[in-house]
Amino acid sequence: MQASLTCRAPAVAARYAKTTLRPLALAISLAVASVPALAQETASGADESDKQATTLNAVTVTGSHIRRVDAETASPVITIDRQQIEDSGKSTIGDLLQDLPAMAGFMPNVAMNSGFSHGRALVSLRNLGPQRTLVLVNGHRMAGPASSVSAAPGVDVNALPAAMVERIDVLTDGASSVYGSDAIAGVVNIILKDKYDGFAVTADYGASSHGDGNRRTMGVEWGKSWDRGSLILGLTHSSMNALYDSDRSYARKRLQYVNGQVAEMRGTGTTARLSDGSVWAPNADMAPGAVTADDFHEFVSGVDGYNSYYGQYLITPVERTNFAAHATFDFTPNVQGYLDAFWASSKTTSQLTAYGLYIPNAAQNYYNPFGDDLVSYNMRSIGANTRVYKSEMYQTNIVGGLRGMVPDTSWQWEASAGYAKYKDTLVRTGFSVTSALNNAAGASFMDETGTLRCGTPGNVIANCTPINVFNPEDPATIAAIRATQMPVDLLDNSTMKFAEASVNGNLFALPAGDVQAAFGLVYRRNDFSQGTTSTVAAADEFGSCDYNDGCILNQGREELVKEAYAEFLIPLLKGAPMADTLNLNIGSRYSKYNAWGSTTNSKVAIEWRPISNLLVRATASEVFRAPALGDLYGSPYNGIMDPAEEYYDPCAGYTGGGNPAACVNVPTDGSFVNTSQVTVITSGSANVGFDIQPEKGRSYDVGFVYDPGWAEGLSVNMDWWKVELEDMINGTWYAEVLDKCYAGDNAFCGLIERDANGQLVTISVPYAINTGKVDVRGMDVGLRYKLAETRYGDFRLGLDATFMQQYRIAGIDHNYVGESSSQGNLPRWRGSVNLGWDRGPWHASWNSRYIGTTTTSSPFEGYCDNTAADGSCVYFDVGSVVYHDLSVGRKIESLHLNLSGGINNVFDRKPPVFYGWTSSAANTDASTYDTMGRYLWVKARLEF
Repeated sequence: MQASLTCRAPAVAARYAKTTLRPLALAISLAVASVPALAQETASGADESDKQATTLNAVTVTGSHIRRVDAETASPVITIDRQQIEDSGKSTIGDLLQDLPAMAGFMPNVAMNSGFSHGRALVSLRNLGPQRTLVLVNGHRMAGPASSVSAAPGVDVNALPAAMVERIDVLTDGASSVYGSDAIAGVVNIILKDKYDGFAVTADYGASSHGDGNRRTMGVEWGKSWDRGSLILGLTHSSMNALYDSDRSYARKRLQYVNGQVAEMRGTGTTARLSDGSVWAPNADMAPGAVTADDFHEFVSGVDGYNSYYGQYLITPVERTNFAAHATFDFTPNVQGYLDAFWASSKTTSQLTAYGLYIPNAAQNYYNPFGDDLVSYNMRSIGANTRVYKSEMYQTNIVGGLRGMVPDTSWQWEASAGYAKYKDTLVRTGFSVTSALNNAAGASFMDETGTLRCGTPGNVIANCTPINVFNPEDPATIAAIRATQMPVDLLDNSTMKFAEASVNGNLFALPAGDVQAAFGLVYRRNDFSQGTTSTVAAADEFGSCDYNDGCILNQGREELVKEAYAEFLIPLLKGAPMADTLNLNIGSRYSKYNAWGSTTNSKVAIEWRPISNLLVRATASEVFRAPALGDLYGSPYNGIMDPAEEYYDPCAGYTGGGNPAACVNVPTDGSFVNTSQVTVITSGSANVGFDIQPEKGRSYDVGFVYDPGWAEGLSVNMDWWKVELEDMINGTWYAEVLDKCYAGDNAFCGLIERDANGQLVTISVPYAINTGKVDVRGMDVGLRYKLAETRYGDFRLGLDATFMQQYRIAGIDHNYVGESSSQGNLPRWRGSVNLGWDRGPWHASWNSRYIGTTTTSSPFEGYCDNTAADGSCVYFDVGSVVYHDLSVGRKIESLHLNLSGGINNVFDRKPPVFYGWTSSAANTDASTYDTMGRYLWVKARLEF
């Protein structure tokens, strides 16, 4: 048995990853050979009783497969403990994680009504995106939307009830050698409760000081432990009411700085463009019926700009049910079975302002008040086209396995299998069947009987009634547009099935201690299916359908992943001068994907304690992110570019030069001009025959942890970090496809089709391509101080801060830190301070969160969202923001009751105004700032 567990597993791993283990073996040999004689003189083998104690107390920590007794290792980890979760007053953990200083960038939450948030909460370390932060539950992957059809990519951390979470470990270092794909910026490992005896009922209620945003949560928890096992079950149901933009003064109308003055955008988004170049907008409160040109006025940018906040949610309403279970059973003294499961259901509604309609043939509409002067007409009807998205999401994760010890050895083993499923059904309303709308809103006339007809004389469209689109809020117009509409569903299903086997233990002894090792094999299958039950929205292979909010292809795809990993902890010195301990940690992981190939990622880490209470650490890791199934097989959609719009073509006026393959059949005399319509088909990269590879990069961390003996309870840490990422998987557009082909990249030339005269016919645009390199670096600082047993009680102080030094894109000579830009909102400093107090049955906490200065947009990028009186562009500085949260709790032992309450955003700090900001429909950045305002909550927990 011993030989099987300690020898066979590495041999099996070697068959999968010979190229991985050979360099590891070489590294071990070099490390062992380099141990100086000093270690032999000063370090002795550990006493057998010490070894047994170490084995009993060792645990696997986030960031490693090696069992350790050390609280601090080479992996920088931020821990959110159970008390901090309670102090937050949250029923879910999304807000708590998003508020960490290390988090930055686009992070959907309930305050993100747009962007397919649907009440989900995603996390993004280092502003590298949710897709580059790996989320685990008890060390295992969670499932999320693979196709990105109906939801933003990333794993929903709100799927787990806060009541069932014991702690959260946030690894702020790359960890692909340990966990595989996606662990580029770091890892969030959510640890569920594993033991509880009794039955408890929890209820909480919250509301803003404005009297809205009401939240209700009810939960039950039951657990039982016995000699050979344990079982804990938890069920939680919560709901939250919606807020509209109109419920907050700062968000009622879109604000822009125009010609040196703050302007409230009041326009409805309906405009008519005439042949003389002028633009006209409808007057307010037009009477029902036909209109004349006098019912319109010339467009004034500071007044008639589109108020995109009409009818929008500020906070998305959510109803959520969560269930979690953990069970263990000891089959023998050396073998334990376990089961972890959770299930989540959520129902959300997103409401966006009216959908904009371009009306073809509007000039031929019977109701056209401008006659032949009308060139184009765009309409938004709040009454008819307000967009509503109703989402029902279900998520299931089940992991079961066996783990045990090999008798009379240090070796432990584990074998597990799991299943995870994510299902999202999104129903869209407020959108029309394209053909029905175009027929009714386009050309129309009155026949000889005085009856209005769709079409033209001699070409009458049957079963069609003309719509007066020039009076958008006329009840008759609203009813007629709604008659062309149809609710359509989007179905998005993702599943993950996996099996994993691992062993870990001591290989052999060195003078400084035992060499520890961990080996593992992983098999994973990812599947996704997407589609619709609607006939009008089902896409053909070119992305075409008869629905004006996009089409969806009915399809299903899968990928297979095989992985093998190995990790070693090598003690180099112990008890030597200036080396209380010196350890080398190395590891590697081989990953093979059937969709695109294989990759090997390794790490090297040093742990050096010159004295017992000072740890100096350094880590260098290779990281990667595999292309998502949605990147490879995303549903196609298309659009038509008309030559009247003067679309871009690098071959216009071609006289030679560039890549000849880009300008096939184009004359070289400089006379070429595009005169034909072009179809642009955007689809998954594999669908259009374009190869993409995984993102690859390197992650570095150098820091220290100091626990000074002169101040008991004090711990200080500081880490300098850097992430370099190449071949980033990013979206693209037709112009980049044309440019890359023209510049000589022939892989893009196959996406372009021209006719015999050189005219563009079709351009295929992949959902994603490998492009760009990012260099992000900064520093994390932390402090923990426990002052116990004073006459006033026990105190606990915690501080975490992140300084972002640099965020650069290769080829662009600019540092995006300190501004809001296309790369995100990147304040240089973010931090949080927490003060906790306990005395007898009382507990209280005060938490302050700091967000540093930034700008409303980037002068470097030159987007002119706001203008001064002279017409020049204006870029506003945004000052720092501090939020304060307070909570108080008391245990009443005689009643088995815990009562607590708190105030979040105590001083009702409003978010800073971002003039010209449109992405989150609140005149601010809802991913970064609090849009709710002061929020009060109470909570009770009764135990039986």
